[in-house]
Amino acid sequence: MIKVNIETIIKKEKKKYKIALSITGILSILALLSIIYGLIVEDKAQKEAKHFENHYDKKDIVLSYIEPHELSNAFMYHTDNEESYRLVEDKNGEVYIINVYESKIDEIKKYNSKVYGTVKELPWDVAIKLTTELKKVGYNIQTTDIENVYGVSYLDATDSFTDKADLFMILGVIFIFIGPIFLLIYLCLYLTFNKSIKSLTQDKIYEINNELNGNVKKFEKLQIYLTDNYLISHSRKLICYKYDEIFMIFKQRVAANRSVNYFLFVIGPNGKQEQIAQLHQFATKYLPDFDAVIEDVSEKNPEVLIGNTVENSRLLKEFKKELKTK
Repeated sequence: MIKVNIETIIKKEKKKYKIALSITGILSILALLSIIYGLIVEDKAQKEAKHFENHYDKKDIVLSYIEPHELSNAFMYHTDNEESYRLVEDKNGEVYIINVYESKIDEIKKYNSKVYGTVKELPWDVAIKLTTELKKVGYNIQTTDIENVYGVSYLDATDSFTDKADLFMILGVIFIFIGPIFLLIYLCLYLTFNKSIKSLTQDKIYEINNELNGNVKKFEKLQIYLTDNYLISHSRKLICYKYDEIFMIFKQRVAANRSVNYFLFVIGPNGKQEQIAQLHQFATKYLPDFDAVIEDVSEKNPEVLIGNTVENSRLLKEFKKELKTK
């Protein structure tokens, strides 16, 4: 005999919620630590970075900086005008090519502080565009001269993180989003379950507890209990149906986003479809339990409809019409 009652089922659900809270807390801590470590790594990299004059004539992919004295108008926009290529005159009097966020232009002009970025090889289309714009204002310069004048590289100020710092910052952001989403999903499930509990009267709880203290067939993975008179499930919410109240029972396979889930549904006395069990694609060894539940229900209620067939769907529509007339 299995000792289980409504109270123990409620405790199990509360335990799941506490685990969800713990996981969210751990993810939040990991997010904070990842971001802090990423900032520490970035700060160290910036302190070790060399001025762009050490890299403009090389194809080094390293973190560098420029101390802008004057910034030209954009000679080329890209990424839906969110970024632009410009000429920048450094405090040392040299002119370099920089790629910068448009939203940062005013800040750069106002503070004239160091602008960090990654040294990258100058794309040929950017060199051609710069040549065209310079010719418009009277400079007789060829595209092949661009590298001699401005170097073979440019400073990409839209990419100011080192690979290591970038990785930890991205992980931090991922953890920040996953934690609350995970908690929100489980909180909604818990509230749904709690609502189903509150809908039970004390007499109903007493009756179900007596059932659970009798002969019970338990399907642990499915979270289903089959007593002498009831099918009880707490897969999503607490469902307690007498066998003769179940109009239809069926299983369903759902494939989406490269994952497969298996569901077991019942149609109760109100004509509504209720999920009583769910298995993920990695728990297919428990699929025979679906058939065992269906068989037990059909034995207790020979009139139950089995399977979501065309004929059963027709009968279900008629059943719902009858409910509306009552």
